Amino acid sequence: MENYNDNELLYLIGENDDEARDLMFKKYKPLILANIKKLNLTKDERADFYQEGLIALTKAINTYNEHYFQSFNRYFTIILQRRYIDLLKKRTKLQKISYHENLDEYVVEAKKPDDDYYLQEEKLNLSDFELLVFQHRFINQEKPKMIATKLQCDVKRIYDALDRIRKKTRKK
Repeated sequence: MENYNDNELLYLIGENDDEARDLMFKKYKPLILANIKKLNLTKDERADFYQEGLIALTKAINTYNEHYFQSFNRYFTIILQRRYIDLLKKRTKLQKISYHENLDEYVVEAKKPDDDYYLQEEKLNLSDFELLVFQHRFINQEKPKMIATKLQCDVKRIYDALDRIRKKTRKK
């Protein structure tokens, strides 16, 4: 059974062959570990990422369609890389993480403070009303309709204030 290719193993897995599933996991363990090695992780994080890699492999096995114009290996690699990027983004919200194939590694780029709306209010030259809207929308994470209800004004006025705030943040 060790000489089967991916498509044969996938067929056997579809027939509920546990030995084929075990072979598939053994076959792709080095790929998962190689992707983890590219990341700068602690030992605890490596274990978590390995488990996530196994989950990604299970997802790839369950969703792969042999009529795709790519091999199972490539399909799984894409799912794995996207999963790791998502995990890294959750771990570091202020960083932009992407996988660059030509470099064959994950690249972490720190966001510039200008990219956030959480700039200091005093530097934005906001009116009193804009400061209120800024507080409700970007700090309290409230929806414009909720803000309009709280401030007892029209929703359009809130949207207009948000547009002015965004324009002022771009200038800074």
